[in-house]
Amino acid sequence: ITLTLTLALAIVGMEWVTRVQKALLFLLIGSQIDFCVGTFFSSNIAEKAKGFTGWNMETAAANMKPNYQGETFWTVFGVFFPAVTGIVAGANLSGDLKDPATAIPKGTLGAIVVTYITYVVYGIMVGCTYLSAASGSIMEYNATIYGTWIEDGISRYDDCFSDERLTPCTSGTVYDQQTMATIS
Repeated sequence: ITLTLTLALAIVGMEWVTRVQKALLFLLIGSQIDFCVGTFFSSNIAEKAKGFTGWNMETAAANMKPNYQGETFWTVFGVFFPAVTGIVAGANLSGDLKDPATAIPKGTLGAIVVTYITYVVYGIMVGCTYLSAASGSIMEYNATIYGTWIEDGISRYDDCFSDERLTPCTSGTVYDQQTMATIS
């Protein structure tokens, strides 16, 4: 379906591409607002078991400590690469500008600043609202919250690096790449 829509846009011309980009901009702004608002609300116990705590200073303090799990230059590069390609794509639309010599440098630098701020703010938001590692088990979450995890003989949902843990953790920002979807 996506390929067919892309082909149709290529056939109808650049005027329609520009119109579609404006609609996409509003969708992207809406998703960013949804993410920001989502950091304040969660009543779903499954989200909490996955490590979503809402705004919490203990979560922020725990996430300030280094906890690298096999990250390399290329995995970090893979996160930032799409942002840069979007900026370059914007610069390639210079044919639609009245004064490209002035607009391209301003637009490119403005896009870099906005992208940088967005990435930093989202990193802080995720770090303050989501545990780096959690089991994802509702049973372990309930036992941890109600303080019965010792009597029940089960692991805490937020203690993923303990030697006593029998099952591996699958949630939290270290293990789950869908944390931003969970927050929003």
